[in-house]
Amino acid sequence: MTVVRISDDALALASGADAVAAAFAAAGCSVERVSSWGMHWLEPLVEIDGQGFGPATADDVASILAGTSTKAIGPIAEHPFIARQQRLTFARAGKTRPLSLEDYVASGGWAALTARGHDSGSDRC
Repeated sequence: MTVVRISDDALALASGADAVAAAFAAAGCSVERVSSWGMHWLEPLVEIDGQGFGPATADDVASILAGTSTKAIGPIAEHPFIARQQRLTFARAGKTRPLSLEDYVASGGWAALTARGHDSGSDRC
């Protein structure tokens, strides 16, 4: 099953992301609502296997799934707007579902708490 990621932030919603998500779901895709990459001029931005398409409409779903869409922007992470950034605070933006602890764990969200380890031989916390 094709997994499609579409932002659910306010701008994406105002740009029609719900209709695009519904069209992908109707086409048999699994739709994940994620945070925005921040490229608001491309909203609703659709991501499939790292490849971006935008701004997408419900009418674009068939051509996106067929691989013939003129709205393809290539790998999102390689887009000049994203590639030149050092994304610290927003490193997971556009890649995870904002309220999903599973996504947070899978993307290394607790790493800072476990990186130093715990010295079980001492009385220190």
